[in-house]
Amino acid sequence: VLVAICDQLQVPNAFVAALGPQGSELLVHIGPFEEFSTEGLSQNILDLASENPSEELFTWGDYWLLPLYAEEDGELIGLLGVVRPAGRKIDPDQREALLALSARAALALSDRRAQQQVFSSLKSLTPQVELIQRLRAASRYDQGSMLAAPEALPPSVELSQAVKDALTH
Repeated sequence: VLVAICDQLQVPNAFVAALGPQGSELLVHIGPFEEFSTEGLSQNILDLASENPSEELFTWGDYWLLPLYAEEDGELIGLLGVVRPAGRKIDPDQREALLALSARAALALSDRRAQQQVFSSLKSLTPQVELIQRLRAASRYDQGSMLAAPEALPPSVELSQAVKDALTH
């Protein structure tokens, strides 16, 4: 998406930053960004967006910024920034293309956010799934262990070794 934006506007730099509870995070960029800093970026654009909700394109330093909103709930999830060439204004065709491509960037950020939620859910479920697997494995070889407390079950490493030994025997 960023390559298409840079090509459409004939500019060397563009970026996408995600907004979250920790502030802004630069996710991807094109071009040299040594001088770029996201410090204060999220608060500035939030202020601008709340003051001018009908505006789609904001100026921030040497950049044009487009707020990226989640399609589901309209929440501000990120920013698309494009370097603003000195003394040049964006023409209507370029603006239309930029808005269409920013919608794709917003969709990608929404997908990223959904994937992060899925991964955090799986991460929290992993210990419970492991316990269930240990209970199933222990009950196959020792019916009495089915009634044992989870702490009393052998660690999964010992259990797998016991299964291997039993199969070898």
